[in-house]
Amino acid sequence: MIAVMKWEWSRRSPAGSVWGRRWGVVGVPLILVLALILPRIPTALLPKCLFYRVTGVPCATCGSTRSVQLLLLGDVTGAFFMQPLVSVLIVVALAMLVYACGVAIGVLPGLRVRCDHRERAVLIAFAALLVILNWIYLVMRGI
Repeated sequence: MIAVMKWEWSRRSPAGSVWGRRWGVVGVPLILVLALILPRIPTALLPKCLFYRVTGVPCATCGSTRSVQLLLLGDVTGAFFMQPLVSVLIVVALAMLVYACGVAIGVLPGLRVRCDHRERAVLIAFAALLVILNWIYLVMRGI
């Protein structure tokens, strides 16, 4: 029988909060600068995928940069059809960043999720399945 993952809310600072604040000081401005610069770079100047150039088959992350560009320009559906997995991960990462900023300034409680080795193995297998399905989609679309 697999135990259910444990979700714990706490008002005290999480163990990595000092690192989180340091990352926030550097990471948030870096993200903002990239968000301002990336949409203005012409697609022709972006780096080409080495795996695609060598094999002629898109890699699991092909289209990611163009997808992020489309997201920054506000074309959410275009970004999703370009690279579904990366588009969803970017949106989730932005939501996590907002949450982490709320925890860092003390407005939101910290959340700690604990899982045993079986649950971790299931999560890893599910993530691998998502990457494989995304890659099949990219190959079939010819991204």
